[in-house]
Amino acid sequence: MAMDTAHVHWSRLRTWRLAHGLRQADIADLAGLSVSYISLIERGRRDLAPADKGRLARALGTRVRDLFDIDIDIDIDIDSDGRAA
Repeated sequence: MAMDTAHVHWSRLRTWRLAHGLRQADIADLAGLSVSYISLIERGRRDLAPADKGRLARALGTRVRDLFDIDIDIDIDIDSDGRAA
């Protein structure tokens, strides 16, 4: 059975979170998102826009590619105000 793309998305975010000893509530607080939204992202029920993936990665001090599969070879740079640079 092939793994769908949404499953890959949640597993990388969840894997990263667990490897860093964080709870969904910790991620939500750092990223300014709700716990329920983090849960939906981790379970592949919601996907983030590329700029939002960049904001989440920046809030966690990591790269987009560490949290999500990306179809292109560049990460989106996000400025300190959370806007795509």
